[in-house]
Amino acid sequence: MYYLVIGLVLALGVGVVALSGGWLKTRAGSAPERTAVQEAPLRLAAGPLSRTELEQRLTRLAETPPPETLSTGAKCYKPAMPPKTADYVCPKDGSRTQYSLEAEDGHSMIKLLQFQLPAMRRMLSEVVGLEARLDESEFCKKCNPGRKDPQLVLVVTLPGDKPGQRKEHRVRGLGFEDVKLLQELFAGKLAHEGDYGRETPLKDHLPRLRELLGFEPQAKQL
Repeated sequence: MYYLVIGLVLALGVGVVALSGGWLKTRAGSAPERTAVQEAPLRLAAGPLSRTELEQRLTRLAETPPPETLSTGAKCYKPAMPPKTADYVCPKDGSRTQYSLEAEDGHSMIKLLQFQLPAMRRMLSEVVGLEARLDESEFCKKCNPGRKDPQLVLVVTLPGDKPGQRKEHRVRGLGFEDVKLLQELFAGKLAHEGDYGRETPLKDHLPRLRELLGFEPQAKQL
């Protein structure tokens, strides 16, 4: 009788161990499934918008009411004085072209090169949905000798009429506010922040936005 009780106890122990092992395997096997569900595939960044999508975005802005409240900006602001000279370093060969504050339109040129151009490069690179770049070659006297009125050029690459076709749209005379307009449009904003933080409805700048993106001026409604 004693041996029979011992045998029953051992049999029950083996059964418990077997059941525990199976439960552990089931738990271990289920973990990858939960992980697979939790770790969804990363969504790839959207590429450049098509011409139709750009037109739709402009139309949507035109049809959207402007913000009810707009900032009037700072009341007092003392601008920083620009340096007397500024050097433009050509990204192609590293050659330097110096601009002087005393030259014609020197104040605007130094302000652009010293303060605005670095910010414009960064801002344009952060615009999602637009394939665009800055052509700065006119600022380099080695690349453009004899250029008396150097200007910044925006180069936008747009889909062509045929599949796979691409064409460049160039706008000479690009300014800091132009890049801000593009950044605000593609960020879905309804207000444009101008000098000293003063806001205006972004839709008021639609003519310039259409020009920057290579669209014809919109016909005025009678």
